[in-house]
Amino acid sequence: MSTGPCFYCPDLPAEGETQRLAEEEARHAGASRRIRVGDAIGLIDGRGTRASGKVESVARGSLVFIVQERRPLPPPSPSVVVASAVPKGERFRTLIDMLSQIGVAAIVPLHCERSTVKPRRASLERWRRIAIEACKQSRNPFLPEIGEPATVRESLAQVAET
Repeated sequence: MSTGPCFYCPDLPAEGETQRLAEEEARHAGASRRIRVGDAIGLIDGRGTRASGKVESVARGSLVFIVQERRPLPPPSPSVVVASAVPKGERFRTLIDMLSQIGVAAIVPLHCERSTVKPRRASLERWRRIAIEACKQSRNPFLPEIGEPATVRESLAQVAET
């Protein structure tokens, strides 16, 4: 597999096929990572597949690559779900980052009676972006599900069902 920088591509094609990175990923690749034509890159789809690719073209906000190798991996066992109250400041961001890097299956933000921070649905997309970045950094091909904010009772009921 590639030793180059890793990017998130939820729709990885088959080996030998080309694909365009999403605009945000492509901008990051070109501007921040300074990726050029011919560079080797790593790719993850968030559902357990790692791939290596070779960059075919780079333009502002656009990067096209060809998949050279693609490997589906088995999910981690046991599957771990972490439910946590949302701490103040950037601590929840750090928690999501670390949990995503070690491969938890899901993270559930809890509504707790005495918490000073109340999780909001509006934060879900931000938390998901943090998880994607952490998975890219650690090359973890399994993106954790960021659950809807739930009470402790609701969270325990979900665990009992599964």
